[in-house]
Amino acid sequence: MEFIQVANGDVSLNVAVKGRGPVILCVHGWPELWYSWRHQIDYFAARGFQVAAMDVRGYGGSTKPVPITDYSMRKICSDVASVAKALS
Repeated sequence: MEFIQVANGDVSLNVAVKGRGPVILCVHGWPELWYSWRHQIDYFAARGFQVAAMDVRGYGGSTKPVPITDYSMRKICSDVASVAKALS
């Protein structure tokens, strides 16, 4: 497993990546981390997929902005799109 950082503006997102092939992007809920997907990462990577599990902004190795407005659904979706684009 390798870890990459993906930038979305001034936010840096920590992403665990394993495998090669079509991308599966795993996004955790509250209060989890990329680690919550560890079993799925191994399972699908062994079956020909590139599996990526990100730490959502505010969690784990990702940037933790202070303003509550930085946690809107629009901004979190933008983070997910940035990770997807970086992996495709």
